[in-house]
Amino acid sequence: MKQVLFTTTDPLGNKIRLLKETFEKHIIVRHPEMKGHISEIKEVVENPLYIGQGTKSKESLIYLGNFQNNKRIPYLVVAVKYIKKLDKIILTAFGTQNLGLNKINKILWQQKKENLITPTLPQHKN
Repeated sequence: MKQVLFTTTDPLGNKIRLLKETFEKHIIVRHPEMKGHISEIKEVVENPLYIGQGTKSKESLIYLGNFQNNKRIPYLVVAVKYIKKLDKIILTAFGTQNLGLNKINKILWQQKKENLITPTLPQHKN
């Protein structure tokens, strides 16, 4: 059985897991800025600015949030894949200079804040 680094629940009620193998063999290999930032990945899943349907697959969710402990890279993107309806695993996570709304096809949830606006998303071909 694969080792799970954490299991948490997002604002939509989805159970989200991060596997140790994914973190060590994909995330920190391709995105070295994520080394030592497991808690930030979990925080973005639990408390994102936006949750959206991914542009590449209807079976993926994209979580966009603030990268709390990194002033140089202000935002964090977490991509999640459906395993079952309410059971999902993290595929990747990375820091970015912009919020990453181009990774979202459709906004499914957004944090309620006075200064957070609903963006106009680009039209993606499915």
